[in-house]
Amino acid sequence: MNMHKIITLTLFTLLATAAFSQTEVEGNQSGTWAATGSPYLVTGELTIPVGASLNIEAGVEIIFQGHYKFTVNGSLVASGTESDSIFFTASNPQTGWHGIRLTESQSGSAFTYCHFEYGKTSGSDYPDQHGGALMLHSSDAVISHCLFAYNEAVAEENGMGGAVYGINTGSETQITNCTFVNNNTYGEGGAIKLSGDNGANIENCVFRNNTVLYGGGAICLYGCYDTRIYRSLFTGNVTSFSSGGAVYMLGYCARIRFVNCTMYDNHATHGDGGGVDVVFSDASFTNSIIYNNPGAYSDNIYLDFGYAEINYCNTPFPDGADGSHNMNVDAEFVDATSGDFHLLPTSPCIDTGIDSLTITDAYGDELTVVDMDDSEYYNTAPDLGCYEYDPETGIRQVKFDDINIYPNPADGLVHFDLHNKKTAQISVSDYLGKQVMNLNSVSASTIDLSELSPGVYIIRVKTEEGNYTGKVIKK
Repeated sequence: MNMHKIITLTLFTLLATAAFSQTEVEGNQSGTWAATGSPYLVTGELTIPVGASLNIEAGVEIIFQGHYKFTVNGSLVASGTESDSIFFTASNPQTGWHGIRLTESQSGSAFTYCHFEYGKTSGSDYPDQHGGALMLHSSDAVISHCLFAYNEAVAEENGMGGAVYGINTGSETQITNCTFVNNNTYGEGGAIKLSGDNGANIENCVFRNNTVLYGGGAICLYGCYDTRIYRSLFTGNVTSFSSGGAVYMLGYCARIRFVNCTMYDNHATHGDGGGVDVVFSDASFTNSIIYNNPGAYSDNIYLDFGYAEINYCNTPFPDGADGSHNMNVDAEFVDATSGDFHLLPTSPCIDTGIDSLTITDAYGDELTVVDMDDSEYYNTAPDLGCYEYDPETGIRQVKFDDINIYPNPADGLVHFDLHNKKTAQISVSDYLGKQVMNLNSVSASTIDLSELSPGVYIIRVKTEEGNYTGKVIKK
């Protein structure tokens, strides 16, 4: 055999091996799912036992060959990247797969740059009937830069949370920079249902074209406390037979804060509150645009034996609400019809928000609803809505990406790249603007976050050349 044939045969063998590289998995799992073993074909139920952990590398594709669930009693970390996401999908979209179920799991589970599609609940067993793609039962998770599409909770007993269902979650649950599109449920919460939540944060998310039969086209909150929804867009979400085209809250929710949100063209086709329905609950709305959200009986925000404090918003003011500095005018979006909700240069919503506001909630307690640093907006004041207008470069969303921070998410030491600039001062703040760490005369590019609680933090670095900002998720 000549050399040309040997080389040709060798190349063919290598290409064939790469093309058909795959791994079948079922049963108990731990360790690492490497990209070299992808795709991972799920041929039965999966479980991460108590005390075990599984890491999934960027670029891995997980394909469920049947309607199997992935139970997490230990911890699961799926770390994709912007250019190399992780996919959870089904070989048969009609059958789907039964989602990831975190059941009283250990702390530390995180999903970054993951795509979840065709997750479907079935049956009547609680809580498996809820959360098409992801269910958190007395468990927390950090979910960042993920896409949830075409997931369903359509179980026999009115499944809830088309994409995500959480019960008894806490402040470690962070949903940031995620997109929820075309998710569906029979029960409540077309994209997300949180029940008994305490301190979750939903931030920089997009909710588009999610549907539900009985309340909360995008989100349903039941008995939740201190939940914050920040810089998020809601459009095209629909509830068919109940209320809250975008958001439905009930069960004595308290201290629910909407800050710099945009809600437009959501629908409650047979109910109240085309945007938000507040039932026996209290909520605050600040720096937000809630406009053109029709309901069968009431539009935009409806207070159904509920209480709302509305300040510095562009929305028709509902009966029974308190607040000031509101308007009811055309927001002047770039092109709402095609889904572009950035602001035109002539928009009355530019520079009309507020960067610091404390109110008195329904129980007579003080509540800080917004406390921004001036690096989070342009000009003299924040804009209304989820997108900030930059007068120099046109329209763009505020991003905290001046510096590269790694690892991210992190549980201890983090490093940042300032491109050889000399560091003078580092400060770390939570997302309400409260400073939790301040280091002066620093020359290193590493800081220790191990003593901080899990959550989202802003790192601000001052150098001789200028100031830089970055965002990090503490696991």
